[in-house]
Amino acid sequence: MAFDVSSIFAQQVQAVSKSDTGRELHTVDIDDLVSNEANFYAVDEDKLEDLKNSIALSGIMDPPTVTPAEDGKYRLISGHRRTAAVRALVAEGRADLRKVPVFVRSPKSAAMEELELIMANSTARVLTSAEISQAAQRVERLLYDLKEQGVEFPGRMRDHVAEACNVSKTKLANLHMIEENLIQDFKAQWAAGKLPDATALELARCEIALQMRLRDAFARTKEFPTSAGIEQVRGLAKSGAKWRPSMLLHCPDRKLCPSSRDDATLRHDATCGSWTPQCKGELCCMDCKYGAKARGCHPVCDQMCARAKQYRTDKNADEKREEETAKENQQRVYRVAIQLKAARLVKAIDAAGLADDVKLAFANYSADKTVEKIRAYANGDFGDDYFYGTDVLDPDAKHVPELCEKLKCSADYLLGLTDELSPGSKPDTLLWRTDTDYPDGQVLLLLDIEGRKNYDVDTALGGELCVYDAGLLTDNGPHVLRWLPLPPEEEGSI
Repeated sequence: MAFDVSSIFAQQVQAVSKSDTGRELHTVDIDDLVSNEANFYAVDEDKLEDLKNSIALSGIMDPPTVTPAEDGKYRLISGHRRTAAVRALVAEGRADLRKVPVFVRSPKSAAMEELELIMANSTARVLTSAEISQAAQRVERLLYDLKEQGVEFPGRMRDHVAEACNVSKTKLANLHMIEENLIQDFKAQWAAGKLPDATALELARCEIALQMRLRDAFARTKEFPTSAGIEQVRGLAKSGAKWRPSMLLHCPDRKLCPSSRDDATLRHDATCGSWTPQCKGELCCMDCKYGAKARGCHPVCDQMCARAKQYRTDKNADEKREEETAKENQQRVYRVAIQLKAARLVKAIDAAGLADDVKLAFANYSADKTVEKIRAYANGDFGDDYFYGTDVLDPDAKHVPELCEKLKCSADYLLGLTDELSPGSKPDTLLWRTDTDYPDGQVLLLLDIEGRKNYDVDTALGGELCVYDAGLLTDNGPHVLRWLPLPPEEEGSI
């Protein structure tokens, strides 16, 4: 059976008289309650509001635990926050809360009193990791004091410390690592809640020299690397990374890379993520595809040197100018095409006698255009209009009939298939014939050959076919279903 550290209290209770250890409920004046010097847990008065509201409404539901002190006072073992809340309420005029219910205990020793204080706070409030670490150190010392007093502790002392502090053994081991190995600057940030546990732990696993370099590298920044970033640079340091530019690393003007770049390269590797190659100070920012030469999907390094940043600034400015020039040229091409289309429309508009305020709809995805706007386009006046193609005046199938009706023109004209506004006369249509009066020249035949239809070409002379003559066109042979005279071949055709 696992050892229960709380059994220590039971053992101690049996060792003294009942009057000395009974958990008796008393009512005492708030001014007779004094704080315990052994209490290292912070009482943030700014966070007492909820507790004050609860006590103001229902009183103290869980009385503090105290022990007799000098001059008729009672020293707090647990309930420092509750006591602070009551003091604040009394100061605000709640005199009815002045009398406080408390449980009075008389621990056998100072060690037992402090241990009970720590255990009570470990279960009654949410502690920061720094508070848990401090409590663990105190508990370990107190348990060794009790051991010297004759209390036996089976098993490992660390297991009992974890039980008394209400934390896992793994967390306790991690907190011990932080306490033992983290440099003071980082430990202060961790204690203040500015450094997450995971980050503090990875820092504590680093050599002292690397911790100090990380401290200096991030001293003037508002961010700090994640635990993964620290783990990354720790691995790089073990493999020999120094984060100091080589003496062979020169800028294009042959100047050596300055030593001020050391911290920048370290910051890069601590924050770049696993998808970006580490720098280690071994590559010039001007040559790096994440620096001056960053393109496309490559993320841009925010730690590149000033020269690389200026290069990118100038390069981006040049590319922007080229892009703007390309856009302007494209717009000119678009406008020329649109101007020609507008001129065709104006011809139909004039013929139809449409007023300038008449609106013409060309497609659902584009806004209607007034006659006045189309005339402006035809005159080369586009104003501030920006075009993404040449189809702004191209009608879709849905709007062709409406436009033809308004413009009094044919669909062929509207679609640019003819320059004639109205449909002209159509050439005579060649019709299939079924007689046998074949004109001289080539004839297209539709034949019935044993129930299958087949097309073939023959030549007629003197009203007779040369291939499919009367001798072939028998009752059992092919039958001409209909025929069509073919136009004569053009000169030079093959």
